[in-house]
This record gives sequence, C-alpha cells and structure tokens, in this order.
Amino acid sequence: MEMKRICALYWSATGNTKQVTMAVAKGAAEIFACPMETVDFSSPKGREAARKFDADTLLVAGFPTYAGKLPNKILPDVQQKLKGNGALAAAVVTYGNRSFDNSLAELVSVLTENGFRVTGGAAFACRHAFTDLLAPERPTAEDLESAAEFGLKCAKLAENAGTAADGSVLQVDGDAAAPYYVPKGTDGQPAKFLKAKPLTD
Repeated sequence: MEMKRICALYWSATGNTKQVTMAVAKGAAEIFACPMETVDFSSPKGREAARKFDADTLLVAGFPTYAGKLPNKILPDVQQKLKGNGALAAAVVTYGNRSFDNSLAELVSVLTENGFRVTGGAAFACRHAFTDLLAPERPTAEDLESAAEFGLKCAKLAENAGTAADGSVLQVDGDAAAPYYVPKGTDGQPAKFLKAKPLTD
C-alpha cells in the first residue's frame, strides 16, 4: 500500500514523548517519500478540532503512561477527536521506567475502535515526569535509534498491507480495561500522595 501522508501526533508534558514519537515517524518516513505532518496534542487548543485521517495515511500516535494507563484527563479527547477511516497507525507509549502496565493495550484498543488499523505497538522508557532520579537522561540516542527502527518496521508492514489488511486487532501486553495503578504505602493501604502539600515559608 502506498502511503501519501505520515502524521506524528503526540501528547507530551515534558517533551520526552514528543522525541520518541518524532523518531518513530522519521523512521517510517525513510520508506515513504511523502510529507510528514506534526500534531501537538498537548495543549487544549491542539485538541479542539476533530482530526480525520484516510486509508493512505500512517499515524504515529504517542502518549505517556500515567498510573499504568493513558492520562485519564486526555483519554476522552483521544476517543472523540481522532477519526481513523481505515488509516494505518503505530501505537507508541512512554513510561517512567517502572512499567507501561496497560497503557499500550489501551492505546491500541482506542485507535482500533476509532477506525485505525494498528500495524505495531511499542513502549519506551523515558525520564520520569516526577523526578530526575528515575530513568535520567532517557530517551538516550540509542533509545531514539530503536524508535526509528520500530517506525521503519511499521512502515514496511504498511507498505505490504501486513497485519492491517486482514481486519485483526494487534495483540500487545496489558489489559485495556484494567483500572489505574494505585501505589500503596508500607501499611499496604493506597498512598494518598495527591494530597501532599509542599512546605513553604
């Protein structure tokens, strides 16, 4: 199948998911001599309008993992604003080096429900959004090379129609319907860290 458009779409609070998504899209662009579009889904303005895609488009969709799933405040926009219409898609999630849990499965499920044919899915470790101590310096140059290689593989599948042609749903690790991860304290009870307040003078 000939692709006429590649779109890199990401929600990236710290810039790391953007780096990975762009690397995947650039890797895919090596196969197809077609324009590459970038959509920053991070700001409310970037999510205002519905975005429609066609069967000759490869969407690279990148989102971070929050509590083991896609960010719950952003999920409704992903569900309502991205219209596949038979377009191909590569699902990309990032995570703070603990686990991507169910975020990749959820992204594949949402994209499929929205009319995309998902050719591949991948998770990449990035520096944690809360601290520099978890996965510092990531994504590394090696990580971005791996992301580009993944994009290349997805493009080759798209070129050959591969998994996208038979109507099957891509199977990845995780449970799209699982609840959000809840951290627990040393007493085994849910840790209410969202109620923490900084000390100020």
